[in-house]
Amino acid sequence: MSSTVPAPSPGPSNSAGAGGHDLGGTDDDLESLSSGTVKRYRLPWVAILLPLALVLVAGPLASTGGLLTVLWLVPLLALVWLLVTRTVAAPTGLTVTGLRGRRRICWDGLRLLRDGQRWVVAIEPNDRRTRLPMVTAVDLPTLVGLSDERATVITGPLPTAKRKRR
Repeated sequence: MSSTVPAPSPGPSNSAGAGGHDLGGTDDDLESLSSGTVKRYRLPWVAILLPLALVLVAGPLASTGGLLTVLWLVPLLALVWLLVTRTVAAPTGLTVTGLRGRRRICWDGLRLLRDGQRWVVAIEPNDRRTRLPMVTAVDLPTLVGLSDERATVITGPLPTAKRKRR
């Protein structure tokens, strides 16, 4: 799911607004992407049903006690992953948030965007690859529009990395 929201205006009165959650609609027209637009990509809220289903499945086993109480962690981790994982694209660059933290990639520090097996992969000049969660090949024209044509797009499967043999 993606949504387009105007970027907050700089200044002392700048607040996160609604806890930093998505505030706008889903207009994907490239003409609507002005210099103050932020595009957020995350799973739809209906995906919360998955951790709830996991609670129903793991609940009877986990409530028996002992080592099986660890099963309560499975739906909890699924819920945390669902709420945390996202990609935010802005005119200044990309911000990728996941369970291991947040990573910021400026458009000028990006060599190309490549269509991966499931999600788009950002490749930097030092060949570091960053998976852009929730961003699919359909979203590539929007990212190019946000980058003011600074992002290069290559489609097709990713080549496998060559490993050095000892």
